[in-house]
Amino acid sequence: MMRMTDLLLLATCATLGGCLASIPAAPSSGANGIGLGVVTLHSGRLGQMTLKPSHCSAGDRAFFLGGDFIDDASDVVLRLAFDPLDGAAVRLFVPGGAAERSIVFRRIDCRVLSATLDPTAWKINDVSDYRLSLNFDCARDGDAAIGQVAAAHCH
Repeated sequence: MMRMTDLLLLATCATLGGCLASIPAAPSSGANGIGLGVVTLHSGRLGQMTLKPSHCSAGDRAFFLGGDFIDDASDVVLRLAFDPLDGAAVRLFVPGGAAERSIVFRRIDCRVLSATLDPTAWKINDVSDYRLSLNFDCARDGDAAIGQVAAAHCH
């Protein structure tokens, strides 16, 4: 749902014949403010938890192709990264934590790993906006994670 200020800006831009590209994309939350998905994690390194990301941050900010799904109630971040040679990979980690506080799942570790990254053509302060989705069921070295997340606007 658009805010009144967005509608006024859109009407003004239409009247003046331009500036639509300057309207920022909607926040990257799910429909009706519901989260972006659910991930269940069972790990000796990170613990047992359910992540319910509420927003997504584009990988452009950290110089990778993909995005971070962030649950404000947890210190663990879900990263979807696209490698040009190997394709999608999933990393669950504690930002600023030691390497032991990180788990990486590659395609070979997963029964299911499907991911999409589609540019939306929006760019905000040199950060591209993406439509991201991830469905995965992965296990490796005693760590396991399963879930689905998606963001219509990840920037």
